[in-house]
Amino acid sequence: MTVFAALVHFINFVLPPLGLAAISVFIAKCLWWTRLSWSSSWRVTLTAWGANMGMSVAGWLLTGKDGSMWAYALMVLGNTIVLWWLGFVSARRSR
Repeated sequence: MTVFAALVHFINFVLPPLGLAAISVFIAKCLWWTRLSWSSSWRVTLTAWGANMGMSVAGWLLTGKDGSMWAYALMVLGNTIVLWWLGFVSARRSR
């Protein structure tokens, strides 16, 4: 594998969690703008991206391959938990 091919593989491994985080944070900020008004979009996106990457790596380790539906399901689950935590649990604590 060449360096360019390895770079493309790495980018294709990192972009789906980032895209899911960015889209879901945008939708969450539009729907629950009062709950998420205390935090910046960048902070929430990076936190969700970190959770999505962790779940993607966990799915990769569990199934032995990247891009399986179980890994994507884990990514959605992790993303949902992070947005719920930041939007509803942490918002109550900061009040």
